[in-house]
Amino acid sequence: MSKIGPYNLGAISPELENFRDEITNAWNFGKFQYPTVTVVPTWTASKGEAVWMMPASGGTTLYFYRNTAWVAGWSVTV
Repeated sequence: MSKIGPYNLGAISPELENFRDEITNAWNFGKFQYPTVTVVPTWTASKGEAVWMMPASGGTTLYFYRNTAWVAGWSVTV
C-alpha cells in the first residue's frame, strides 16, 4: 500500500478529525497477524482466518479456514 501524504483540511469537526485519524492509521499502519500453533487447528474459525502451524518435529505449514474446514496452504521444511 502507498502512504497517504500530509494534507490540510483547515478547521474540521472533532468527529471528522477522529475519522481521518482512524482511516490514516488503518491505511498507513494497518498490519495483520497470523497466530502460531503447534498442532493442526480444529476450532471453528471465521472465513479466511489463517494460522502458522509449527510442530516440535520441525517444519512450518500455513493453514487457512475455507468453507467449514482448515486447509493446509503450503509447507516449508528446513
